[in-house]
Amino acid sequence: MSTSTPRPDVPTLPRRLAEAAACAPIYRPPPEGRKARRLDAWPLVEMSALLAAADPFGGRWRGDVAPQLVVQVGEGLPIYWGLRDGDLQAMADVLAYCWRQLGIRRGDVVAIYDYGTSALVMFASRAYTPHLRAGAAERLGCTPICGDGLPEMAPRTVHLLTYLRPRYLFLGEEGAEALAQHLQQRGSGLAGLVERAVLAFDERPLAADELVRWEERLGVAVSQLLRADLCLFLAPPCPRGLGFHVPPLYLVEKGPAGHLTVTHLGILSCPVIRHVTDVVVSGIEEGSCPCGYSGTNVRL
Repeated sequence: MSTSTPRPDVPTLPRRLAEAAACAPIYRPPPEGRKARRLDAWPLVEMSALLAAADPFGGRWRGDVAPQLVVQVGEGLPIYWGLRDGDLQAMADVLAYCWRQLGIRRGDVVAIYDYGTSALVMFASRAYTPHLRAGAAERLGCTPICGDGLPEMAPRTVHLLTYLRPRYLFLGEEGAEALAQHLQQRGSGLAGLVERAVLAFDERPLAADELVRWEERLGVAVSQLLRADLCLFLAPPCPRGLGFHVPPLYLVEKGPAGHLTVTHLGILSCPVIRHVTDVVVSGIEEGSCPCGYSGTNVRL
């Protein structure tokens, strides 16, 4: 009787992640036992499964650890993250990677207009999040400025930008819309206040023509950060506009109907394996990008 040989192109999970996931109700038991390491041994997980779970962590919380930090995963969703210091540091590394790829360097001032529980804010600085030893700002030697993400805070955001002149401004969806409307009322833009705005809309990537419209509304150059809060996924854009460069802490797949499917290698307290996002991709490429990047590239 012959045995099948595993395909070499199927990624293998780190042992610590496989063992952590085996303790989470949504993954138990894995088809190949409690310590299955092949990625395809684990089930695809959609948001409906998280909502159907019997606990507030969407079934992803390991029963053998207690969270140090509990935050809601998204506005209006009854699902929460339970995170510990190692998880927080992993996400700070991801955000720092994104900042580096965008060109942010030591000494830069970085502004963020989004809610305090968003990935843009939580992992930016240890000043914002308990148990975070070093955020992206501390990693890179930057100065972060975080305003409240409420839409009515758009005038205050412009006031801060006027006096502090950050190099980059990161915007969640509500903040971006509120800011654009406020600038229209003022009859002004962000030119002279920031060098670039970075749009990070949760599971809503923007097409090229949409980015052009946002540049017109904000009056400044615009980039976007690919983002999916339900799996704590962030990916910076290729500088040549050839997709998004996936940080090393993720494994990504083209899942059902082309939906981006994410495995997070750095989150152990609430493991994320094969989470199916709402982001539809045209392809996932491995190897060298014409811009010089070497790794995984996602194309929309």
